[in-house]
Amino acid sequence: SSEGNPAGLLTKCGTPSFVAPEILHGVPYNHLVDMWSAGVLIYMLLGGYPPFQAKNQRELFRKVRASDYVFHEKEWDSVSVGAKKLIASCLTVDPNKRIEASHALKENVWLNDTTTDDVLSQRSLNDALAGIKHFNAKRKLKGAGLAVHVAVASKFWDKTATSVGSSKRRLLGSGSTSPSTIDHNPAIPTNLTTATSMFATYSKKPTKIFDEIYSLTRPIRKGTFATVYEGRIKIEGDKAAAQDAPSEPFAIKVVIRKNITHKDEGSILNEVAMLQSLRAAPQYFTMLEDFMEEKDKFFIVMEYCSGGDLFDKICQLQHYSEADARTIATVMLKGVQYMHSLSIAHRDLKPQNLILKNSKNDTGIK
Repeated sequence: SSEGNPAGLLTKCGTPSFVAPEILHGVPYNHLVDMWSAGVLIYMLLGGYPPFQAKNQRELFRKVRASDYVFHEKEWDSVSVGAKKLIASCLTVDPNKRIEASHALKENVWLNDTTTDDVLSQRSLNDALAGIKHFNAKRKLKGAGLAVHVAVASKFWDKTATSVGSSKRRLLGSGSTSPSTIDHNPAIPTNLTTATSMFATYSKKPTKIFDEIYSLTRPIRKGTFATVYEGRIKIEGDKAAAQDAPSEPFAIKVVIRKNITHKDEGSILNEVAMLQSLRAAPQYFTMLEDFMEEKDKFFIVMEYCSGGDLFDKICQLQHYSEADARTIATVMLKGVQYMHSLSIAHRDLKPQNLILKNSKNDTGIK
């Protein structure tokens, strides 16, 4: 691994259809790989199919390295010129010329011209919707792609910005992250949730272990080294906790430490530190609610999102418009901008990794 390389990251990771050219070339890269992936996603939102397609992976990667894509007339003739310009500025081979999320949000006409709201709402993308449904069906048939990776490097991630305590129990407090200005509003509130406020009670009891606080109700997803469960806080016999307990469950990732290396443990702690730093922007990211370290296991307690991924939600729509696509693109880019402002690179942006808090919320994309 080359996470400490001052020239940039070198680890090859991501999902073939969304990966940036510099990752394929094996040269040092930075956070702008996310803007390439964002460009692919926006292309799909508007066109209904990926910009890079081929019969085999070798040909696919050739097209990616050359940014060999087109706006086919049938699918793209009615799409706004500003949207096409945004995609082109993302799908630029030279990362030094690729647009930053902050610049796109500030300067791109398609994202900023509110006078076109009515026009874009009437501009149907139902053909693209049919394409997304086809893509989604194929994706589910093939199964999940590569795992999500989060980039950590000295150049892109200041490890001193947040820290994870070495004690057996460390509560994630408020005020650890600089307030966001991505909405051009005053600081995004960093108030602790009801659940975290309750955790504060337990943090004063260092003898507490995971099984005394939480119960695991069912497995959600199983991997090689970890399993994600649905879980809840145990409230039996604690009236104060019962009054404040959240009604919603958590997603709890349980990592068996004997199955991982010391280097893997370091990566997990870095991931927790990064998740902690994102707590100031709960509208864009799933929240880290708690983290516990025991002799044999790590427990990462996350906000539970039950709404499925982005394309699952789009496939449920009866009518899909360019205004809908613009709303999704804007939310995604704001999340990317915030992440990049903290020197974090995601490296695997794709539909599966954009999820909804619940099925009733059309705009709560994280």
